[in-house]
Amino acid sequence: MQGRLLEEDDGRSDEASSCCDVKSQEVSSTGSTGSTGSTGSRGKKNVSELQRRLKLATSEVQQLRQRLATYEDKATDFKVDEHAQLDPVMQAAGHANSLLSDAADHSFVLKPYDEQEWRNYQELWSAELEPLQKHIARVDGVVEVTSVGAGSSTEDIPRQRFMRLTNFLAALDDVDAVVMDCKMCWRTFSETECDNPKPRKDLYKRLNEIAPEKLTPEEHAAGAITKFRFQSTNDHLRTTGRYAFRVDGIMSREGPRATAQELHNVATLDGVLPLLMRLLPRAQKKRSVAIARQIHAMLELLHVSLEDSPFFRSHEFIGTSLLFVAHSYGASVHLIDLAKTEKVPEGTKVDHVSPWKKGNHEDGFLFGLAALTDCWRQLLNQLEKMDCMQKPSLLLNSLYEAERAALEDGLRRHGVNVTHYGVNGAKPLQELHREIYKSKDVITYSST
Repeated sequence: MQGRLLEEDDGRSDEASSCCDVKSQEVSSTGSTGSTGSTGSRGKKNVSELQRRLKLATSEVQQLRQRLATYEDKATDFKVDEHAQLDPVMQAAGHANSLLSDAADHSFVLKPYDEQEWRNYQELWSAELEPLQKHIARVDGVVEVTSVGAGSSTEDIPRQRFMRLTNFLAALDDVDAVVMDCKMCWRTFSETECDNPKPRKDLYKRLNEIAPEKLTPEEHAAGAITKFRFQSTNDHLRTTGRYAFRVDGIMSREGPRATAQELHNVATLDGVLPLLMRLLPRAQKKRSVAIARQIHAMLELLHVSLEDSPFFRSHEFIGTSLLFVAHSYGASVHLIDLAKTEKVPEGTKVDHVSPWKKGNHEDGFLFGLAALTDCWRQLLNQLEKMDCMQKPSLLLNSLYEAERAALEDGLRRHGVNVTHYGVNGAKPLQELHREIYKSKDVITYSST
């Protein structure tokens, strides 16, 4: 059907183009006749009529060409039939159920269509020898979800378009995989968002919950702040503002391996290391060492690919993340979330390392990648040393103490009097900490 439409439009386009050529010649001929003395009203009327018809024909040609371009853009589109079973995909961060999977084909995920992100994927995959191709998802067209099967767990999703992207968990249905999302760059907002004056009460509420001391008396009185105010403040509360990356989530099939509050409390690289350990296999020393070594090597390879990429050199990578997938048999690292990745203005050069100032479009991606890679190097070194020791390493002890201190700080900020722990038969705070983290299996390496 689509082929017939394309052939029909090609024919109409050629016919309209020929019509334009003929009418153009008629106008030229009529004008020439008029120049030899035929200046009567009838001649002028004919010229006006021909010019009008020429204008209409030209407009028709343009419309047909636009239709052809539309058909070409949708050449890879298809529809999910009414019996499709769509289920959420396990994700470490982002909006809940924003990624779906067709139960009949797990090799791809469905992500809500974003024009900018779609263009970025098209440009990356249309380029020859683009180094980033080995780090990003493959694309397989755009799908329009018309309805969802009765057995789906997301029956209430509205009709909308999705991009079909590689499902990095497709081969791990029967494996206890863990995923981690690391948000990259100095900032999570584009430069255009700096000038958006719209006040938002929901963002004021969120910032008031996590850092009320950062709000001014005027903002408290207004009960609203701008998106830029929230995002810039939130970035500086975490490792984003200082190290150009942050851990946004860690998820296993059993549930989260880090709470939102724990993630918000991490503002130093020392606090990052315990989070990275939660990605590794539980109570499997040698495999953890091997997987940490594999991840470290992948991050170094990604650094090389980014430096060699023409696309990376000409774009700012705001809002992008690194998706880590780990399981008992190995790991992988992928560059995801390209919706805010945009080409920098003509004549602007970015090195992806320099600090951001409004107008320079720097994102700090390479700076953050280097800091994150160094964290994995430190963790790997400690795990390798621990593998040769009979006692837990100093790293584990320091991580344990850091996490216990974070728990104590969190309790205090929620109005809990921690001095009551361990008094008059009450459970000591250290015991509470051990029970919490034992249940999460965070510190799993024993001396045996």
